[in-house]
Amino acid sequence: MGDATIQVWCPKSGSAPLLVRWFVTEWCNFACTYCPQTHVRRAPKGKYTAHAFDNNPLERWIEAFDRHFSDHRVSLVITGGEPMIDARNMTRLLRHLVSQDYIACIRIDTNASWNPDRYADMDLSKIMLMCTFHPGQADEDSFLSSVRRIRDVGFSVGMVNYVMNDAAIADFGRRRKVFLEQGLLLHPNPLWNGAGNYTPESLALMQASLPPLDFAHRAGRRMPLGRQCLFPSISYELKYTGEIRAGCGFTAGDFFNNTLPARPRGWRRCLHTGCHCLDKYSFLRKSDRNVTLNPLADYAKELWTVARLSE
Repeated sequence: MGDATIQVWCPKSGSAPLLVRWFVTEWCNFACTYCPQTHVRRAPKGKYTAHAFDNNPLERWIEAFDRHFSDHRVSLVITGGEPMIDARNMTRLLRHLVSQDYIACIRIDTNASWNPDRYADMDLSKIMLMCTFHPGQADEDSFLSSVRRIRDVGFSVGMVNYVMNDAAIADFGRRRKVFLEQGLLLHPNPLWNGAGNYTPESLALMQASLPPLDFAHRAGRRMPLGRQCLFPSISYELKYTGEIRAGCGFTAGDFFNNTLPARPRGWRRCLHTGCHCLDKYSFLRKSDRNVTLNPLADYAKELWTVARLSE
């Protein structure tokens, strides 16, 4: 990993950066057949439900964020499910977080199916969206119209994930050109349950559209096992239940306790045979990518380079 990445994520002085991945919900307004999540807001999950703000009130989450992270510089990822479907709570949450000095940036993973008007008077400069296009749930024109409305309000869209089920693969090339004309990167996103068993057509499409680092990991061509990685020492993974783990499955704790679980220090050898998560494999040693506190923005820059070279 290059000097610039170390200087940003492991500075010798000042507030220590943290990457916090918050799996806020399994509730979603889409019902994709290939998605393993619950989709129902109050689906029972042991003593919990599938949505963070039903398990604990928004105010308690906000208090815990402020208490634990005020001495850091936080790069926050909010994912689901569909985080933006809870419009009332998400509006209040984002209004608070963007006003906090400890929040460096917020990435939200979303299907873009929501009304952006309630965010029109909010400072959105810290927020970047990763939108996902599910052709089986939204037609192309409707999706692009939704994204235009979202951008018109002031949201930044880092890229658009394109779900790579078999029926959608044939349309990727045409759609990629259409999206590029709108200033949007269409990113081939393998199915969660693909288990690396991709067709030759899918692999060729991915290889032509992704930077080499990302193709290698997303296609399962490169094994992280035993390689040194910074992700565990600079991250937490937080669930809608309040369980929080030091990155990549290390020590677990309760987000609402007075202290968080200890993170390992420095480089750690990866314990996994595969890694498909951008937020994780991009912190492997010698990846030389994350030179800001916004990994999605850094990735988008490389994707734009690949897109221009392929035109």
